[in-house]
Amino acid sequence: MKSQLDARPVYLQKRDTITGHFLICYLAVLLTRLFQIHVLNDSFGTEEIFDFMHDFKIAKISEQKYINLARSSSFIKELSAKPACH
Repeated sequence: MKSQLDARPVYLQKRDTITGHFLICYLAVLLTRLFQIHVLNDSFGTEEIFDFMHDFKIAKISEQKYINLARSSSFIKELSAKPACH
């Protein structure tokens, strides 16, 4: 998952910046796993989720409306075919 997060080697020296960097990476992994397991019902792998996120684009068309500009993919088709989670 580290390569999917683009977590490259970071050369930090101060304790606070090392702790902050670790915390951000840990939170990214935690939020991804929570999304994967609890929202997507563990139907998709992390690689599929990150590929989708990297290519995802939206445009704001009004105060409360957005449109999806991402190209159609098997992930989008499978996700849209699943019943809504509540």
